[in-house]
Amino acid sequence: MSRYQPTATELTEIADAGERIARLHGMLAAVERLGECASGSETPDKALDEAARLSMAYADAPTVARRRFDALADDTAFYADAGVSALMRIRGSEGTPAAARLLANELRRSIQALVAILEPRRQTFSLCREG
Repeated sequence: MSRYQPTATELTEIADAGERIARLHGMLAAVERLGECASGSETPDKALDEAARLSMAYADAPTVARRRFDALADDTAFYADAGVSALMRIRGSEGTPAAARLLANELRRSIQALVAILEPRRQTFSLCREG
């Protein structure tokens, strides 16, 4: 019995899943800094471990789960880019930390939802708080 071998395109998509999560974590860390959050985002090593683990989970996921992941990852990247751009325009104003905390919490929820799609049994996250 032979094991299924993914195509080159599928391998790119698999690697891309982990890379997308890693980018979202990077954006989250930047937004947390703007929001003066004390949430303790993952360390770079933990984020890389998670990205690798999720790439493997993506490879093993059914097609419907992959599509759900891709759609949510696209939506999250879109609103994260828009949110960071808006934060950069208001940077330095008194509303920046509060807006950044809101965006950080939404990013964190979306990242958790992405993880849950690929690893349904893994459910943990914390919200961004002041100081």
